[in-house]
Amino acid sequence: MTPLFKQKYLFALLGIFLAGMSNATLASEATGAFLGAKDTEHPDWFKESFLDFEDDIDEAAAEDKRLVLYFYQAGCPYCNALIEHNFTQRDIVETMQSHFTVVSINMWGDREVVQVGGRSFTEKTLAAALSVNFTPTLLFFDENKKVILRLNGYYPPEDFRLALDWAKSSSPAEGAFSDYLAATQTSAASSTPITLPDGRQIESRAWAKEMGVKFSPTIIFFDSLGKEVLRMEGAFKSFHTHGIFRYVNDRAYKQQPSFQRYLGDLAEHYREQGLDVNIWSDDLAVSKDNQPVVPD
Repeated sequence: MTPLFKQKYLFALLGIFLAGMSNATLASEATGAFLGAKDTEHPDWFKESFLDFEDDIDEAAAEDKRLVLYFYQAGCPYCNALIEHNFTQRDIVETMQSHFTVVSINMWGDREVVQVGGRSFTEKTLAAALSVNFTPTLLFFDENKKVILRLNGYYPPEDFRLALDWAKSSSPAEGAFSDYLAATQTSAASSTPITLPDGRQIESRAWAKEMGVKFSPTIIFFDSLGKEVLRMEGAFKSFHTHGIFRYVNDRAYKQQPSFQRYLGDLAEHYREQGLDVNIWSDDLAVSKDNQPVVPD
């Protein structure tokens, strides 16, 4: 083997080695897939609003209805479940159309909004001001322009029906929504004595009412000072459940007050590690090669 041939041979081997390293590097840096997002077309019976909610409330009241603000975001599978599961039930649709006027608000939208009270916002600054952490979020207003009920997240049809039955005609002055739920439930509410974060002694049933707990299960997270950080009320899949616990456990709320932005950043963090994220999966929320992964 001549020296020149040896040199060419070594360069060829080096090229193959470097190419292999480059391919391995690219493979390790490949961005994971993002799965589970679902686009949704809103029903044609939603109101096309100028986003002046005082006018919307007055117009709804003139028809013996109440205004509902529905916060959504593009690709939200929970919003899709509300539209495709709840709003395909004939009795729910009839109740919505007979007793409510629904206006949709894009959680990240830039349309100009006039909130009740005359203050101006965009859709996204209004969502932030109202502490909208989940989509869908529905706010029910009475004729006096007061929010009488708030649903954070997706509620299955059977729970959603209870909310509509109360919100279509009731008022907090006539009794809290939790009282209405207690009257409709067959099981006795717990009266176990508990100690609150502020040191008070109270029965669990009374505290649930005081905290405005509407459905069970509800999980409320507190910081070290006893201040509520976040609560889980609706139905959540694995990725959102994991994200909520991590958001609170890591005290990420101190740097990022928007849970939705935190969750988006978390998904990108996993994908940058080559992991697939499926926000609508129970067993493969975070995975690699179709195998579940427990992320750091």
